[in-house]
Amino acid sequence: MPAGIGVNPELPYHVDASPQEKSVRLQFSADSGEWKKKVVDIKVAEAMYAKGARFACIVFKTVVDDKVMLLKKRIDLSEPPEEVYSGVEMQTLGEMSCKFLAAVSPPSCRPQFLPTSAFVLKNRPNEPTVRVEDFVETAAQPKLHLGPPGGAAPGGGGVADGAEQHRFAA
Repeated sequence: MPAGIGVNPELPYHVDASPQEKSVRLQFSADSGEWKKKVVDIKVAEAMYAKGARFACIVFKTVVDDKVMLLKKRIDLSEPPEEVYSGVEMQTLGEMSCKFLAAVSPPSCRPQFLPTSAFVLKNRPNEPTVRVEDFVETAAQPKLHLGPPGGAAPGGGGVADGAEQHRFAA
């Protein structure tokens, strides 16, 4: 994990100084098709960590095990709880499918799907339901290479731009 994520008071998304809150974690089990509930104490940073077209990510930490995660919040509209639950179910099924594929795939093709769960933030107005994903350190991700195994990326040595790689892979 990059130094300071969630723990460096110099950064605007520092989470340790945030007040402790009650929440309910809802995890979907792809094996049983059932939801598991657990009351969890959390801390949520006040500032956004990142923002995309539809979602903002906010650093989030469980108090009991200090696990740093990202809360994904819709920014274009209020997301109903049913939509959050449906998204968590789909992502959990995707994660299970990737595990099955990885079991039979060559080592060069090991897809991963981020585990996700829903959290009901009990101390917040209207008790919003949000998606929470594990924090992934982007610096540890391998460079994208869609060429043949052991071959050079199109356009010379190293990693080519994404558009060129996409054309090569298609």
